[in-house]
Amino acid sequence: MQVFVLGMHRSGTSIASRLLNMCGLFLGAESELMESHVDNPTGFWERRDVYDLNEEILREAGSSWDMVLGDEVSRLNSSKRAEFSGRIAGILEKMNESRNWLIKDPRLCTLFPMWRGLLQNPVIVFVSRNPAEIAASLESRNGLSKLIGIALWESYSLAFLKATRGLPRIFVRHRDLLTEPYETIGRLRENLEDLSGNRLRQPDRSEVEDFIDPRLFRSRVEASGVSSFLNDQRKNLFRNLASGSPPDHWAEIPLSQDSREALSLFREFRNVLNPAPDRLQNLDSRIEVMSQELDALASRTERGFGMLHREVAQCTSISADSQGAFGAEITAIGSRIDGLAEESSLVTRKLVEDNRRVRDQLEKARNEARIFREHSDELRRNLDSIHNSRMWRFWMKYQACRRFLLHPFSRRQNIETPSGEEHALP
Repeated sequence: MQVFVLGMHRSGTSIASRLLNMCGLFLGAESELMESHVDNPTGFWERRDVYDLNEEILREAGSSWDMVLGDEVSRLNSSKRAEFSGRIAGILEKMNESRNWLIKDPRLCTLFPMWRGLLQNPVIVFVSRNPAEIAASLESRNGLSKLIGIALWESYSLAFLKATRGLPRIFVRHRDLLTEPYETIGRLRENLEDLSGNRLRQPDRSEVEDFIDPRLFRSRVEASGVSSFLNDQRKNLFRNLASGSPPDHWAEIPLSQDSREALSLFREFRNVLNPAPDRLQNLDSRIEVMSQELDALASRTERGFGMLHREVAQCTSISADSQGAFGAEITAIGSRIDGLAEESSLVTRKLVEDNRRVRDQLEKARNEARIFREHSDELRRNLDSIHNSRMWRFWMKYQACRRFLLHPFSRRQNIETPSGEEHALP
């Protein structure tokens, strides 16, 4: 059984992966998994090689996990696609040594088309969560504005629906994983057994409840201020995902104009700032290399002086008789040594001056790098303030009204879907 756990970042995919791992689905050796982190203390339950490969694919497509627009695979050239497909095949070959396994990475919502053609009968488990809570969690963990968090959730969700269309899919709600984990994993296990025909282990209730910590459900309170960012398409999308049976036509629905504009603007902003850390890192590396070269040069100069002093000492220790017999030659050698000493002194002074000048330049570069970092941080804070301001929200609504008035016949169809109190948005 080949199981893929997908969902937006901060939606609960790590919890679902661990619970499925308790049911007997193989993830990998402990050394192959990512280590836990302060923002995910119970573990990511994610393979390092899958994470590294998907990160590389996104970089090659000119994107990253927080700038996904859903078209990343189409931006790869044929040679890179072939290279990445070969590496994916290598990972799958290793995983297929186990009968039942799972792979989890939220990036696969947009990158799954790279993997799909190499799989045999995969099953998709999608974890859905209130987008308002996801946006609040991303703001707390990554400093992303709620506007960008909501737009990313929509982009990931639509990309997932398009990439997995036609495959068996099981939908799980984040809230159920935390409030009734034992019952939820039981239903999920039964669904997987029905789809695959393979038997899985039902973990003990104590084992499940010891792993789940309801205190990690930190963003349900902070989600109250995000509902203003949910347009009709986003609300309908969430209701359909939470219902567990989104209609197939969602795979054809494009990213809303609000999300595309927000993510495009954010991408332009990041593309301006992103090269800066690279340049600063390269500058720090060059400074370190130059400092090491200067230290090595000073060491060689010191050793040269030592050799000269030893030669002078040897010459001066020659006996008086030897001086009489070889006086002229010794005098010539002494003159040559004096000349070398004077030349070495000049070289040393020049090295000292060059060393001082280079170190001054390095210190100036460090100061400029520090100032640049401060300006970049201030610019990021200002952009977040703009995104969270009432004027920005008013501008987004004004743009929507303007598009509606300019194109009255292009009004999007409102999709009626079942909803209940448990699916209500804040």
